Amino acid sequence: MLIPNFQPQFETLNLENTVEDLKKYNFEIIFADEYFPFHKFFNMEALIYYVKVIEWEFPEFKVKDNFNELMKAYNELIRKGYVLNYEHRFIMVAINGELQK
Repeated sequence: MLIPNFQPQFETLNLENTVEDLKKYNFEIIFADEYFPFHKFFNMEALIYYVKVIEWEFPEFKVKDNFNELMKAYNELIRKGYVLNYEHRFIMVAINGELQK
């Protein structure tokens, strides 16, 4: 919502693809899970602070340059009482059996 025409730097980085890649190199997957957390921002100051602190998630974001997008977020805040942000995280534990020999 905040960065027009945003293209993720690593579009294929997800749990399924990472498991496949590691298995190709003889890794045994011990544990793999994913999570889809969300945040609710109840004021614009908190949203802007969050976006500026984790700049790798919001590359090239600037309040002045992204003012129109911030206004869309503000309208959501007024309409719903919060701005919703979804995320995707995953974790894996893997070992390479060939390295243990």
